[in-house]
Amino acid sequence: MNGSETRYILAAVGVLALILGGLELVPGLTPQGNRALALTIFAATWWVAELLPGPLTSLLIPILGIVYIGIDTPTALGGFTVPPVWFFLGASMMMTAVMETGLGERIGTRISTSIRITQVRTLVAMSFLLGVLFSPVLPSLVGKYFVLLPIYIGLLKKLGVEPKSKEAVWAMMSLAIGLRTSSIMVLNGDTLNIVVAGLLGLQRGQPVSWSEYLVTFGAPAIAWTLFSFGLIAVLSPRTRFREQTPTQAEKPPPLTSKERRVLYLLIGGILLWALDFTHGIDPAWIALFLGIISFAPRIGVLDAKHLAKVDYGLFLYAGGAISLASILISSGLAASLSKSLQSIAGDLDLFTGFFLFSIMTSIVHLGMTGIATASTVQPISMQFFSSTGANPVLGAAATLAGNGWFIFPYQLIPTLVIYRAGWVSMRDWIKVAAIWSLPSLVVLPLFYYAWLV
Repeated sequence: MNGSETRYILAAVGVLALILGGLELVPGLTPQGNRALALTIFAATWWVAELLPGPLTSLLIPILGIVYIGIDTPTALGGFTVPPVWFFLGASMMMTAVMETGLGERIGTRISTSIRITQVRTLVAMSFLLGVLFSPVLPSLVGKYFVLLPIYIGLLKKLGVEPKSKEAVWAMMSLAIGLRTSSIMVLNGDTLNIVVAGLLGLQRGQPVSWSEYLVTFGAPAIAWTLFSFGLIAVLSPRTRFREQTPTQAEKPPPLTSKERRVLYLLIGGILLWALDFTHGIDPAWIALFLGIISFAPRIGVLDAKHLAKVDYGLFLYAGGAISLASILISSGLAASLSKSLQSIAGDLDLFTGFFLFSIMTSIVHLGMTGIATASTVQPISMQFFSSTGANPVLGAAATLAGNGWFIFPYQLIPTLVIYRAGWVSMRDWIKVAAIWSLPSLVVLPLFYYAWLV
C-alpha cells in the first residue's frame, strides 16, 4: 500500500465516522457527544491524511460543530476568541520580519562563526545553545530550522563532512533535538506551547501569562534540555575536524537599518513578555502589536507585498484545533470520557494517572502532530485531573511531556525540514531519535511531575 492510498483510506475513515456519529451508536453519550466523538476522529484522520492543508481541515471543525453537532456559533468558534491564537498571527508577522531582513541568518551565522568547531560535540553544544537563544525570538520550530539549517549545511561542507556520514547524522540530529528540547522552555518558544497554554486557559477561564508559563513549565524543560544535551554529547562520535581557515570566520558587515529596527522590536517584545506580571497585558496582544508595527512606515521593515509571506496557516490551524477542544467540553464528551477513564483506572494514584496520560499522549503523537494531539487529548486529561480534585495544570504538563520527543520525522512538521535536506537517512534518523526518545518517555514526565507535585 503506497502513501497515496493510505491517505485516502484515512480520509474515508474520517467521513465514515461522521456518518456513524449521526446514528448515535455509542451508549452513554448524548447525541451531541456521539457527534463530537465522530468529529474528533474526522479531524484526527484528516490532519494525518492531509488531503486538505492542515489549516483548512482546522477551519472545517467549527463549521461542522455548528452544522453537524448543533453547537452554538460562539462556542464552535471559541478557539478563535482566545488570545493565544492571535499570538500566532502577531508572531508570524514578526517571523516574516526576521526572515525577510536577514536578521535571523545573521545572528545564527555570527554565533556559529564565533565558536571554534573542532569536533561533532562542538556542533552538539552549539545546537543546544542556539536553541536556547532562539527560543524566545522565533515562536516557531519551522522558523528556527529554516534559519539554522542552511548555516549547518554550509558549516559541514566547509568541514569536509559528507551527507549521511555518521558525523553528518549526529550533527543534524543534535540540531533537531537541541531546538526541540529548548523550545518548550518559554511560552513563545513553540506553537505547541501556545496551544497547550490556550487550552489550559480555556479550561480554567483565565489566560496563562508568559511569566506563569515560565514558572510552571520552565524548570522541567531546562532539566530535560540539559539531560538531552548530556546524552547526545556522550553518544556522539569523537571525530575531529580539520582546522578552519580564517575565511570561515570573516567579520560580518554592520547591521542594516532594517535589521536594527527588527532587533529593537524583538528586544522590546521579549522584555514586555517577561514583565507581563507588572503590566498585565496578555502576550498575544504584545505579539500582535509588534507584528502590526513591523508594517508601519519608517518604524517597520515590511510593506504590503510582505503580507503574502505571513504564515496565516498557524493562526487558522491553532484556532480550529482549540475550537475542537471547546466543542469537546461543550458537548460533554470530555467529561464522559474522563468518567470512563476514572472507572477504568479505579483508584490509581496521582503519579500513575499522570504517567497514564503522558503515555497516552505519546501514543497518539506517533500518528499526529503536536497541535493535533494536544487538542484531542489535553481536554480529556485536564477534565480527569479536575474531577479527581487535582490541578488541571497536570493535564497540560502531561501534554508537553507526551509531545516533547519524536522518533519519526513526520511527527513534527519542522523536523521534516531537516530530513528532506538529505543529510540523514530514515534508518539513521530513527536510530538516533530512538536512543534519545526512549529514555525521554520516562525522564521527561518525571521532571514535570517532580516539579509540579
